[in-house]
Amino acid sequence: LKEENALLRSKINKLQILSETQADKMRKTTQKLVLNKIKEEKEAQDLEAMVQHVEQNLQLMTKRAAKAENSAAKLRQENAQLQVQ
Repeated sequence: LKEENALLRSKINKLQILSETQADKMRKTTQKLVLNKIKEEKEAQDLEAMVQHVEQNLQLMTKRAAKAENSAAKLRQENAQLQVQ
């Protein structure tokens, strides 16, 4: 009986060590997952900010292009009027 108890205690100790090792791996994996999630969220925010910046630049460029086209049209009209005179 003593031998059987000693064997069972040994198995219990091994299982406890295994359980602790697995729990430690689980904690580390969970930490990595949390860090990766934070990193991905930051990257997503950075990308969103970049997209907004590009959209603003595009709007400004569109306005400038429209002004340039209007200015060119006015200059063509002036040129045509001057040629008539």
